[in-house]
Amino acid sequence: MKRRILLGGALVLLTGIACLAILEFGLRLLRSDDRYYPYYPNSTKLSYPTEAVTPGVTGVSRFTANSLGTRGREPNGRERLRILTIGGSTTADTVLDDTEAWAAVLEHNLDEALGKPGSAWVANSGIDGLNSHHHLVHAKFLVPRLLPLDYVIVHAGANDLGLWMHHEDFDPHYLEDPDNWNGRIGESFRWSWHTPKHWPLYKRTELWKTLSWLKDRVESARKADADEIVQDAQLAWLEERRRKRKERESRLLPQGKMAKLPEALDSYEGMLDRIVLALRDHGVEPVLMQQVAQSIFRNQEERDRLWMGEIDGGDAYVSEDQYPAILAEYNRRMAEVAASRGVLLVELPERIEQDASLFYDGLHFNERGARAVARVLADSLIAAGALKRAREGTDTASSR
Repeated sequence: MKRRILLGGALVLLTGIACLAILEFGLRLLRSDDRYYPYYPNSTKLSYPTEAVTPGVTGVSRFTANSLGTRGREPNGRERLRILTIGGSTTADTVLDDTEAWAAVLEHNLDEALGKPGSAWVANSGIDGLNSHHHLVHAKFLVPRLLPLDYVIVHAGANDLGLWMHHEDFDPHYLEDPDNWNGRIGESFRWSWHTPKHWPLYKRTELWKTLSWLKDRVESARKADADEIVQDAQLAWLEERRRKRKERESRLLPQGKMAKLPEALDSYEGMLDRIVLALRDHGVEPVLMQQVAQSIFRNQEERDRLWMGEIDGGDAYVSEDQYPAILAEYNRRMAEVAASRGVLLVELPERIEQDASLFYDGLHFNERGARAVARVLADSLIAAGALKRAREGTDTASSR
């Protein structure tokens, strides 16, 4: 009897494994080689920011992705000006509502300038934590899926600074390793057919990816009708990070670390140059926008809102006075790329305020900050001839 039970169990196990293997094989055959979605298509996420945690951001914030997996409305094919934004969390504007993120406000401003609602389409592919490596991936794999596009706005610098600052073994030639390149592709998209090699084996299966997508579909449907406010995990994380920073020492980076900064800046400049060339290979005009961080603090309360800048494995944090100075070096390298390639440069630090009125944590924009960024961008694009370009044809496709 025991032998029969063991044989029966083994048979059931082997049958289950065989079914899973067949299902995995079938899903891999059916998947598209063009599956590059920054977010799950038609997904919904809710945040519940408060004035106490995120000054200048209040009310329920809805974060939705369209069928293309980008944040923003569904394109209708009749737009006369089409734009994609690429960047990290300062582009994603995760805790801001769909209508309050600077990409959405930019779309509204351009619609007004063109004199007709729906004339502009601004898709947002910003994702928290992404750096110029990932931006290059978006330029190579996402942009072709969204063509025709007129402009791609690249808002970069802060996460590249963090990449260098947080890693003692910073490798300027990281992407030259094919495994690292494929890993960056996997990190750049919520749903693609690439996975970083350090991910667990089960997360690298097509079955896991499909189940994750189905789970998101169910949760998005539930959130679409949500009327109950619960504790928001992201905002709880923000409070915890602030608490940790307050408990740690704030200091300047050591001279040995600063001596390696030029190598990191060279790498960043090279990545931006590759992004510009990749976008122009697709027939799209790049726009480079510099990053800005709060550099004017009126009191300790404003300093206590900061959370970024972890160094020495979390034992200390870079001084809030040194951080903007280092970020300015990354901005200078961006300006050099823009000048050498004839690219429109949006010098955001020169165009908006540097105090707490525009940020909820010294780096990420609140509602007022997002409106300020959108206004600067709209003015810059209009001055560069964006409206003339849009009016040359009845829509973007016909102009091409």
